[in-house]
Amino acid sequence: MIGKRLRRLRIDLGGRGRRGAYPASFEVWVVIAAIVAAAVDVFLRGGAGPVSMVRFAAAGVLFSVPGALLTRWCLREAFGGAAAVPVAFCISSGLFALIGVPMLITHQTIGFYVACCALLVAAFLAAALLRVLRGVRETSPGDGGSRISVLWFPYLVLGCGLAYVSTLKVPQLNDDIWNYLGYVREHLSGGPLGLYDPYFGRKLDVLSRVKINGWLLEQAGLAWISGDDPIVMVLKYLAPCLILVALLAFYGLARNLFGSSSAALFASCLYMLFFASHLGASQLTYGGEFIARIAEDKFATRFLFLPVALSAALAFVESRKRRYLVFFGFLCWVMVAVHPIGLAMLGLCMAGFGAAHLLGNLRSRSSWTSVVMLGVATVSVVAFPLIYLPLTGHSPWSVAVSADINGTPPEVLNNMVFLWDAKKRILVVGKDLYIMHPALALTPAILAGYVIGVPFLLWKVRRGSVPAQMILGALALLTVVLYVPWVATFFVDYIIGPGQLYRLAWPVPLLAFLAMGWALWDLMGRVQSVLSRVESVRGYLGLMPLAVVVALTLCLAPASVAGAKGVWATNRVPLSWGFGYDPVFRWMQHNIRHRSVIMAPDPENIVIPAYSDRLNVVSLRGYPIISHLDGLRRLTHGRIRVPRRDWDDYDFYHGTTVAHAMAILRRYGVDYVLVYSGSGLDGQLSRMKGFTRVSTPSERYTLYRVDLDEIDSGSRQEGFGRSS
Repeated sequence: MIGKRLRRLRIDLGGRGRRGAYPASFEVWVVIAAIVAAAVDVFLRGGAGPVSMVRFAAAGVLFSVPGALLTRWCLREAFGGAAAVPVAFCISSGLFALIGVPMLITHQTIGFYVACCALLVAAFLAAALLRVLRGVRETSPGDGGSRISVLWFPYLVLGCGLAYVSTLKVPQLNDDIWNYLGYVREHLSGGPLGLYDPYFGRKLDVLSRVKINGWLLEQAGLAWISGDDPIVMVLKYLAPCLILVALLAFYGLARNLFGSSSAALFASCLYMLFFASHLGASQLTYGGEFIARIAEDKFATRFLFLPVALSAALAFVESRKRRYLVFFGFLCWVMVAVHPIGLAMLGLCMAGFGAAHLLGNLRSRSSWTSVVMLGVATVSVVAFPLIYLPLTGHSPWSVAVSADINGTPPEVLNNMVFLWDAKKRILVVGKDLYIMHPALALTPAILAGYVIGVPFLLWKVRRGSVPAQMILGALALLTVVLYVPWVATFFVDYIIGPGQLYRLAWPVPLLAFLAMGWALWDLMGRVQSVLSRVESVRGYLGLMPLAVVVALTLCLAPASVAGAKGVWATNRVPLSWGFGYDPVFRWMQHNIRHRSVIMAPDPENIVIPAYSDRLNVVSLRGYPIISHLDGLRRLTHGRIRVPRRDWDDYDFYHGTTVAHAMAILRRYGVDYVLVYSGSGLDGQLSRMKGFTRVSTPSERYTLYRVDLDEIDSGSRQEGFGRSS
């Protein structure tokens, strides 16, 4: 039966409508692309450079199959054209992340996880072929006939520019991305998933967030399929792709809100100019944070999943179609499997939207029903911990102990924020009263979003605009939570802690630029309407948005270029500084074949497991705690306790006795010691018995192999390290 159907099936790939032939459907192209991608990943194993990029692109095609097909089949009406790209990404990423959670909890292997993902992709391809065999035709017209806006040109230039600059950024030693890459490398080691941490080789706590972090596991899956090194894949290939998808997510949300593709492009250009003009080597800048941290789980929820979830909620409220409610609920669960802070941001935005929508429709039963259903979908995620925690015998409060993937104690996380003035995350406004630091609201572009956008939104809300209700309600509630002292203090004391308050402010730039972009677009429309009476300029009015974007680009070009140069400067650091791309780390990856322990300066310890799954370190992020120890103890009344590992690493490199230093090496069974070349410690180790210099291609570091049976403890008073 199937054979006869296949023989009768004729497909016109040229799309010319040949008589008796099916027009080439979307499903056909997806199947062909998947077959080609699978062949590329199978036959192009090995090699670097362009070949590596091709393999990653092929793995990306396979990754996108479920999302692309589901978006086409179920969500095309609200998410057509370019807006379908971030939706498809979120669906695929969400499915693979949710599949990964039980793998992590039950400690399966990366091979088993990839096999399950392959079965999922194969099932979707089979469903696509079945639709083709049955002759299912597309009924939705989509966006194929819409006129292409000239604003796509600056959009693409700015978007590709930001994506390119992201490839120039070299992470600093203390950046979180190295920590995440360490777990990706551990997943790729072939051992049980989610069982051991990559730094000390210890078993992870049962409540560790790593066990529900599907985002890192799917990165490991992409690296496994493509055969690429995870560091190169994430920093050079994945990050720029995520930037482009994030910008399309903003565009898709803006298009659904404004009802105009051109207006969405205009707002998107403003959004990108904001990031471009705030670039810098530091991650504390808005643009530097965007290009450098997009691959981290919490920033993926901020820039990728949050805009798409808001779009799904708006589509449901406006259309009342259950498919968008299901999609919204799915994204709520996905956010927990990526980073729970995404659900907190979304929950506040939805609470503000729901309140504004109900205030404008108090007597509308359908409005009440929609808001309640969205609320139920949002809080449905609570069902998982309510089931999981009692089964494991843990209380909800105990989650805080293992919530940070870096292993930083909660009391440090909650109090370090008061000691980092440069980060401008929290402000003490009275006795035991806090607010979000006003630096965010006083940023000129964001302040303009309030000044220009809020009056416009109020006017639109009075006319019953649901999109305006979403932006204004979310922005208003976030402002109250962040800047009303008693409300902010309640959240700090009972919900999230002082160290996390700033994260609730992450949706503010998104909402501010949506408000400002919409208001300016409406203003330009009114100006065009007035000027259209002048016959000599009537034919050029359509270019006004493009002219505004070009003018703003030229005005902000000096700041953008200076910021891009600052990003590029991260590639060139003095030999006396730590450097995450130093060749000594690659040497460790390829030449240390057995499980070993390395003594290295604390900043370098976060980098080493990202390169090698066979090396454990002595300390992890102990220096920041020690350097702020007096302040932390003052804030906590002496409750801070520095782990012994961190003190030992600090003493080894900052001065102690030879006897104590050798005791530290024996305590952890150290096999290698890493020091800065030409330092006093380098010279001292070269003269000591039991330390053999290892030849590496590095000019910055010197690596020593340690023989614990031969090392001489020396006298109790003999100096070691910096003090010697």
